[in-house]
This record gives sequence, C-alpha cells and structure tokens, in this order.
Amino acid sequence: MQLSILVIDLVGYSERLAALEEQVPGAGATLNKQIEQFVCQAIAAAKLDVKATLLKFTGDGAILRAPDAERAHRIAAALQQASAAFNASKQTQLGRRNFRVGVATGEVNEYENTVGNSDLGGSTIGRAARLEAGCKVDGIAIDQDTYSELPLDLQSLYQGPEKIVDKNNVGYVAYRFQVVRDDEQAKRAPLQAAERTASIAASPTVPSSSANVPRGPEPMHHSVMISSTFSDLKPLREILAKAAHSARFFPEVMEHNEGAVNAS
Repeated sequence: MQLSILVIDLVGYSERLAALEEQVPGAGATLNKQIEQFVCQAIAAAKLDVKATLLKFTGDGAILRAPDAERAHRIAAALQQASAAFNASKQTQLGRRNFRVGVATGEVNEYENTVGNSDLGGSTIGRAARLEAGCKVDGIAIDQDTYSELPLDLQSLYQGPEKIVDKNNVGYVAYRFQVVRDDEQAKRAPLQAAERTASIAASPTVPSSSANVPRGPEPMHHSVMISSTFSDLKPLREILAKAAHSARFFPEVMEHNEGAVNAS
C-alpha cells in the first residue's frame, strides 16, 4: 500500500533530558508526554484519527503514517506552527521545543512482527528518517514523490529540489519548507548568546594549576530555566488553534480542531 510516512524528532532531546533530570527527578516522563501532546494535536489538526495515524512514539519524537502527501504536510506544518507559538513565550533555550520533520511517500509493507503485532516496513520509512536527519531545525524536508503529490499552492511553500546526503554518502532528492524562517531564528540569537554569557560569568573560576585539564560544557543555571520549562506549560490545544487560525496552509482547521479538542 502507498502511504506518506513522517519521522519527527525533537532537536537536542538528550541534552534537554539530562539537564532537566539533573534538577527535577522524573522530568524525562514529563518531557516525553509533552512531545506526545504536540504530535497528537498536530494529527487532530490534519483531521486524522490519532490511533490510526500513529505508528509509534520514539521518546524524542514519533513515526506517523498519513494516507496522502497533503495530510502529511498538514500534520508537519501544524506541529511546527504549534512549536513556534509555544517557543515565543520561552526565555531560555532549555524551555523551547524545536522539531525536525522528514516526509517520504511510497510503498509500505504491512507484516506481523516477532511478537505478533502488526508493523510496517520498507524503504519509504528509511527515506523519511534520512530526510529528517538532514532537515533544518523548525523545518520540513520531503522527498520527490511527496512533493509531486502536493497541490500547487502547497508546492509553492517548498524550495528545491536539492540533495540531502546521509552518513553513508547516499543522496536523496529533497524539498524544504522552513516553517520558522532563518530570520526569525536569528532574532533569538542575541538572547541565546546572553544566556551563555550569563552562564559563563556565573561559573566557578578554574584554578591556574588545572588550566590544561579538559573541561566539560559550561554549567547551565537550571533553577532559572526549569521555571519556564514545566511550571508554566499551557495546553497545546489553545496554542495550536491560534496557529492554525493564522496559517494559510490550514483552511478551516480551526473549527475542526475545536471539535476534536472538545471531544477529547
């Protein structure tokens, strides 16, 4: 059967997880649930059933199936729009949630795995994973088949074609849609630089006798960052509804999303 496969990944998951759990035991479960909430609300925005669309959560993201390229695009765009809205109120990098999304369309084989559960396999899933790995932060990378299936108004959002090369030097034709543009990311750079400067300034002085001893990453002041990471979390349904309402690639999604949220 032909499907569009999405591979979603939270950028910097391992670093965030380690930093958060250092201060808040069990914070990893909260972070994972937050990622799952982003994904489930994005699926609802595309007018798809969560259980039928979700293949698996991966801890730092998810693997999804969509019946066609357009709805795969709508899931990916909803996720990135919700992420951008969420990040707008965050004052630290640790508190932000940035994703990469790879999408590939093609034949997918359904089979029974060794424990008797239904599973999917095929090169389409691997291709989506390679596109995700080569995607820019806050962006979507899609393959040629996905791009060809999109209506013209959605094709116009993407730049390309270009080639993404994986670690084995295998190239994949890709088209990119940068949902959060580079100039918007640049606006955050001064704040991120200020965070790093403040962290370095507050770091303990290293004695001169240990000047040649390798040091790890500069310590982060998590007590400040934690308060903006978990304590003020807003329901993503509200964020997503606002993002969908203003996005030109989400016609009429506001009404549907409200219905899906009220039914949940």
